[in-house]
Amino acid sequence: MKNIIILSVISTFSWFYYFYERKKDSKKNLDWVTKFWYLGLDVKVLIFAIGSSFLTLYFLIEYIKEM
Repeated sequence: MKNIIILSVISTFSWFYYFYERKKDSKKNLDWVTKFWYLGLDVKVLIFAIGSSFLTLYFLIEYIKEM
């Protein structure tokens, strides 16, 4: 149960960060190097968000099966 709570918090924070920061950064006029660096950071956060979402669902399903 602790895994589910921790991963759901991480997943929620990652999705929030991805969409909020991406929207905020798109309004700025940045040079191409900074945009490329932000893109790499966004991809890492997106992968982390997707992975933690799937792990949350997996642990939730396993927890429900054990009940």
